[in-house]
Amino acid sequence: MNEKDLPNLSQFLGAYFNQDYDICFSPALGKVVDIFIGHAKSSELRDTLAELDKLLSMGLSEQELDEACHVLGCDIRPVREGLTYYQWLGGVRTQLAKGLEGKGV
Repeated sequence: MNEKDLPNLSQFLGAYFNQDYDICFSPALGKVVDIFIGHAKSSELRDTLAELDKLLSMGLSEQELDEACHVLGCDIRPVREGLTYYQWLGGVRTQLAKGLEGKGV
């Protein structure tokens, strides 16, 4: 897997969860997702959500999901927040879906 396989998700993770996310946006992971929702077009939210669903449905192990997120540009480690990648990305998925609903889609 590479960023070309999931371009919208790669853009989201790389831009919003890079090594400086806490300086650029917020130290709170959920707040970072809210910032993305506020800036993204409905089509970007929909496509990112679809690609996140695809990633989560691949049946990857936690280690494989860690590696996939890193390849996609994500520099955070949710374990520092007491979460697995599946837990964290599941929460991100819920936020994105609510954000899409909020935009009337």
